[in-house]
Amino acid sequence: MSDNDNPSNTVKLNPDGYIEITITGDQSYLSFDGLRQDIEQYSERLRVQHLPVRGLVDLSGMTGFSAGSNKAALELLEGLTYDKAALFGGSGAVAEITKLILLAIGRNDQTRVFPDKASALAWLLA
Repeated sequence: MSDNDNPSNTVKLNPDGYIEITITGDQSYLSFDGLRQDIEQYSERLRVQHLPVRGLVDLSGMTGFSAGSNKAALELLEGLTYDKAALFGGSGAVAEITKLILLAIGRNDQTRVFPDKASALAWLLA
């Protein structure tokens, strides 16, 4: 794990071939930006193996966000190269803000928000 303002946030490569990101606790600009290096390393590993870069983001443990964390999330999603990303578990406000960020960056086709992990995984792995 790289430098991260929130050490409870994790990034790992799931054995099923997707990047699994878990967001926990209150978030800041640094806590989201701190995930970038790990995500980029796993993305490169998948690309070298000629596999799609897919991400599953668990927002269920996220307890707070700020303008800074929203900005970092937007920058992170804009700057990463990926095939699909599925986000799930956010509260109503988190889900709505996430949808607005996706609309702003124009990645609605390859990034979606789901109410639960099962539906997120079904779409991600399809």
